[in-house]
Amino acid sequence: MKLIDAAVPQDLDLHLVLDNHATHKTEQVKQWLIRHPSMAIAEYVADIVEGKRKA
Repeated sequence: MKLIDAAVPQDLDLHLVLDNHATHKTEQVKQWLIRHPSMAIAEYVADIVEGKRKA
């Protein structure tokens, strides 16, 4: 995520799609995301792909 943060212009919002639901729930990742508000976890995409939510 540090590499992505350094490479993406700050004026862009970035929606991250993760395949591991537990990864983004750790305290370390939550705090990192708070410090990087232009990045958002797109949980709903994984739910749609897995059939847990309608598009």
